[in-house]
Amino acid sequence: MKKTVMSLIIIFIVLFCTVKSFASETMSVQGNTTLKTEEKTVELTISLGDISSFIEGEPLGFQGTLTYDENMFQNVLVEGLNGWTINYEETTKTFMGETDVASADTQIAKVILTVKDGVEAGTSGTVNFSNILLTDGVNDYTFNNEVVVTMEEEQVPPTDEEDPEEQEPGEEDPVNNTVNNNVPENNTNKVSNTTTIQGNTPDKTTGTTATTSLPKAGLRNILAILVVISVISMIVFKIKSRDIKY
Repeated sequence: MKKTVMSLIIIFIVLFCTVKSFASETMSVQGNTTLKTEEKTVELTISLGDISSFIEGEPLGFQGTLTYDENMFQNVLVEGLNGWTINYEETTKTFMGETDVASADTQIAKVILTVKDGVEAGTSGTVNFSNILLTDGVNDYTFNNEVVVTMEEEQVPPTDEEDPEEQEPGEEDPVNNTVNNNVPENNTNKVSNTTTIQGNTPDKTTGTTATTSLPKAGLRNILAILVVISVISMIVFKIKSRDIKY
């Protein structure tokens, strides 16, 4: 039972140390990796994180190589921070730093790179920290890092013109509105006058019927008169005939 408990404790300690080593980082580089078109410098910061492998409060130093894309950057300036002294040699691209009092979670150096004139939007360049050796004279730690810096693409401002198909409901169409405004205002009057004229125009069919009906009406009247005269004449003739007999 005791052996089992001891085995579990050992496994737990090993796992804890492994997780801690993966979760922590002794050195790191942070900074602005995306530049706007008006920005002319890039600032990167070298920091110490977990230095449990070294004795905190004791002297600590490092050395390594710092190179950059010369098509994008034209020079570099390295400054020491928080008690660190930094020397950078431009010709050999090497730099060294040291401090008398090492401290965890501390920024130790600032790297400032100047962007060349005429670098086009969308261009990218690299900054490499190679073969960095952090040491206290007994314990060593190596570090490599590559940073990619990109010039941001220019944003094209949207135009104010609207697609006629995307016109909001209720908005007047300037083209149709212009056409409507160019139509003469007396069109309505013309239509109304035409309607009035049509209303006053005699019906040709009715006029023709009336014209052809007048002779028929006169003829009927004449015939009726002739019939009446004929009847009267016959009556008068009969009366006269009777007078002659008696």
